[in-house]
Amino acid sequence: MIINFNDKLKEVCNSIEIDINNEQIEQLNLFKELLLAWNEKMNLTAIVDEHEIIAKHFLDSMIPAHLFSEGNVIDVGTGAGFPILPLKILKPQLEVYGLDALNKRILFLKEVSKELGVNLNLIHGRAEDYAKKDVSRETFKYATARAVAPLNILAEYNLPFLKIGGEFIAYKGSNYKDELNESEKALELLGGKVKKIYDYKVPIVEEDKYAIVIEKIDNTPTRYPRKPGIPKKRPL
Repeated sequence: MIINFNDKLKEVCNSIEIDINNEQIEQLNLFKELLLAWNEKMNLTAIVDEHEIIAKHFLDSMIPAHLFSEGNVIDVGTGAGFPILPLKILKPQLEVYGLDALNKRILFLKEVSKELGVNLNLIHGRAEDYAKKDVSRETFKYATARAVAPLNILAEYNLPFLKIGGEFIAYKGSNYKDELNESEKALELLGGKVKKIYDYKVPIVEEDKYAIVIEKIDNTPTRYPRKPGIPKKRPL
């Protein structure tokens, strides 16, 4: 179905009280165009329908934006830039970092950030390595991840980046309760505690989604994260 992308996005954002201006709408439209163009050359997303791009990529990224205030945020396994780029567009005051192990995704996001005029700090690397560096370990106010791994694995990737009082905000679907139960040991070991769970419905596709907010309450032991590949092979 042919749609006016800008009008549809603005209409839906207004209906769920997302405060967005015309410049931000234009930036998201350009992001969509670049995503679809680059997707013909490399596998960035399986979602190519414009209605679904609005819902499953943009709205799902932006609806929990109120959970982020000012400060720095690292998106672990940023992929094609979700949720970090829509968050940055919507909340320009955020200092954002995108980390991904595949350099082709980083190259894509560098081009997108240049075309959109948005400042993204992009890092090619693995969380298991980058979280060990003094420049990044326990220095972030927020960490986030979307559609990367189960929560017990994500906790080991993300919590080492957070300073005490910081928050890991994990985007999850309807199986979040099972993941929470399986992550109790990991959170205890890594210094995290569930603070709240924000539930929301994504318009157009009418999907129930959840943002799990995990507060960093204690320093993460220096042995975490373990060596690359180990968190996924042997989850805590």
